[in-house]
Amino acid sequence: MQKSLSERGITGNQIGLDVSCEQGQSIRRYYPRGKPYGAIMEHKDSEFFKKELLKLREEVLNDAATTADVGAIKVTSEDLPDVVDRSSMETDRNFTLRLLDRERKLLKKIDEALLRIENGEFGICESCGEDIARERLVARPVATLCIGCKQAQEEEQEQEKV
Repeated sequence: MQKSLSERGITGNQIGLDVSCEQGQSIRRYYPRGKPYGAIMEHKDSEFFKKELLKLREEVLNDAATTADVGAIKVTSEDLPDVVDRSSMETDRNFTLRLLDRERKLLKKIDEALLRIENGEFGICESCGEDIARERLVARPVATLCIGCKQAQEEEQEQEKV
């Protein structure tokens, strides 16, 4: 007779995964929820996400450099004596600064995600401790919340607006 999960010392705070053993059989292993992915996320997945994040980081840095070079940041008000031209330049400058600020925030999120990979915490929801779906991580590798917690957060924010 097979023992129950509780008789084997397995609690509701653990996640069961099928693992192949040397003899080719599939064995169910139980790991604590919210623990490092070393046991949960495969090494190849962590390497994949690390490469994707580094590639995204490089793109953001290149975009930021291009935005700063092309943007209206370098133009001074003395170069544009007309009031309408100065107003247009200020609007362009503000837009460019907003873009650069968004890119700065994204870089911070990328660096935090890379740190979570190094610490073995990548792919685990910060709110509930469940695994974040791989599809979500592929779409948004800087995600820190599973889709359920993110939806709850957005609903809460929407209600705060009302």
